[in-house]
Amino acid sequence: MVVFINGSFGISKTTVSRLLAAQLPGSLVVDPEPLGIVLMHLAALGRRPQDDFQDLAAWRWLGARAVRVARRFRSTVIVPMAFTNLAYLGEFLSYLREHGIPTLHFCLTAPHSVVLERLHARQRKGPTAWQLRRSAERCAAHQAAEYAEHIPTADRTPYEIANDLGRRIRDAAHSK
Repeated sequence: MVVFINGSFGISKTTVSRLLAAQLPGSLVVDPEPLGIVLMHLAALGRRPQDDFQDLAAWRWLGARAVRVARRFRSTVIVPMAFTNLAYLGEFLSYLREHGIPTLHFCLTAPHSVVLERLHARQRKGPTAWQLRRSAERCAAHQAAEYAEHIPTADRTPYEIANDLGRRIRDAAHSK
């Protein structure tokens, strides 16, 4: 199974993913962001700078395949990612589902004011202008029904969220 944990920057996707992996035997966290950063640098060398690595078709192609490869070695792969473009998310989901890999998609949500507090708390210099703009866009976009199961996070700790997701994932695995 592949579990996508979507949400804005600063909403605790990575922390929740790590806590969740500790609960689920045989699981692994695969974050496609480092691959995206490398591809952005390569695009810039080719004089095609990108504002967001998710806009690179190569990242989406390689990222989906990396998740599929990881799934060959682990029963559960957890993917924290801040998708707001439904078509891009759809590329990952449809690729995996076409290859018979069960997927779940959760979207962590909180008001933008909460996300801003978290971003300021975790970064000494504070968030960048890009992070501020993108976090606002993501918080607004993630309210849409298309973002699967909304998981409110404003008044919950990462441990509480991970426990909630762990129950949901185990329930989904047992119902199949």
